[in-house]
Amino acid sequence: MSVILNQGLCQVVCTESRSSLVPNLNSLNPIIEYQIDIIFAQTWVDTRLRYNSSSMRILTLNSNMVGLIWLPDTIFRNSKNADSHWITTPNQLLRIWNNGKILYTLRMTINAECQLQLHNFPMDEHSCPLEFSSYGYPRDEIVYKWKRNSVETSDQKYWRLYQFDFMGLRNTTDVLRTTAGDYVLMTVYFDLSRRMGYFTIQTYIPCILTVVLSWVSFWIKSDATPARTTLGRKLYFQTLEVVVTSDTKIYALKPKKKKNINTLTR
Repeated sequence: MSVILNQGLCQVVCTESRSSLVPNLNSLNPIIEYQIDIIFAQTWVDTRLRYNSSSMRILTLNSNMVGLIWLPDTIFRNSKNADSHWITTPNQLLRIWNNGKILYTLRMTINAECQLQLHNFPMDEHSCPLEFSSYGYPRDEIVYKWKRNSVETSDQKYWRLYQFDFMGLRNTTDVLRTTAGDYVLMTVYFDLSRRMGYFTIQTYIPCILTVVLSWVSFWIKSDATPARTTLGRKLYFQTLEVVVTSDTKIYALKPKKKKNINTLTR
């Protein structure tokens, strides 16, 4: 992301954001929490930091200098909590060009919320957003812009997406209108598609086999009453077992509803 600091106007441009995604999907709650590890990079121009030097065009500084310059007050609006990495040193990078351009990168782990649309479960697809904007500067004072091809992901073989396939990501720019003013809202969407393998093995195949086995009785002669009765009993208990097992698993996964407690008062 990149920021250009002019007479009261700052333009922040997102230059790089590398991420890895770990969703927490212990149940089919309509709102889930996912964890993401990102390297968040911002660039802007601060004319006050220009210097004349042909031999040293770029200054690479450590994290001790971060608190001595102006930084964008970027916040992640849908995060529940976020942590910066400090081991073995603060995971921060600060570079200053002789023309006043600044590059600031920070590694963070963010826990954010994602609302699921479960109408098509288990063939559902979702887009989990990561939203960020300025906390105090409206869009007439600070403007965020994406740099081309600025968002990319790490190697997906290290991702723990047990129930989903990662379909890709996309980024958008919107305006967030509040009573305090209009803010530039930047959003990265992680598109996910649920894997059908687990539900195919645990639910669909047992139900299909039960229906197919029920057709066997049509090949037994109508006068073979004992055989038809024995087969019918076996199919009945097998069907009952499949239904009970499926209901138990679905009940464990389905969203939990709040219970209304009525209090009687005199």
